[in-house]
Amino acid sequence: MIDFIKLAPSYQPQALSLLTENGLPSEDFDISSFHVIGALSEKELLAMAALELYEEHALLRSVAVCTDRHKTGLGTCIIKEMIKESQKLNLSKLVVLTETAEGFFNKLGFKVTDREKVPNAVRQSKEFQHICPASAVCMTLQLKKETD
Repeated sequence: MIDFIKLAPSYQPQALSLLTENGLPSEDFDISSFHVIGALSEKELLAMAALELYEEHALLRSVAVCTDRHKTGLGTCIIKEMIKESQKLNLSKLVVLTETAEGFFNKLGFKVTDREKVPNAVRQSKEFQHICPASAVCMTLQLKKETD
């Protein structure tokens, strides 16, 4: 059985290992600084996703699944859990930068977005400014209707 929970700081070593295993940036990753949901079997971290919060918007980042669980639907499950969590947090928009998973996020409702249309606070994040290359595709998921 897999449980989805908000990860405590004690999961930091497993989270860093999972990011490394997936070839994702980990230099600024700190569980205590982000809202991180993990998929756990017993106490083993199988998948995770993190939200870097910026008022009513969030950068969805550090989405990782154990390599032996790729193509099993676990990635979809963790993103669906994170969308539910985002709605509980009353967020209006999720933003993701990806170099390899545009099709995956598109199937979950994310749309390719011009970086200039992303909320300024999110654009000022380390992920946007330094960590992800300019070649990464920017995508957003609108969680609430935009008001004019």
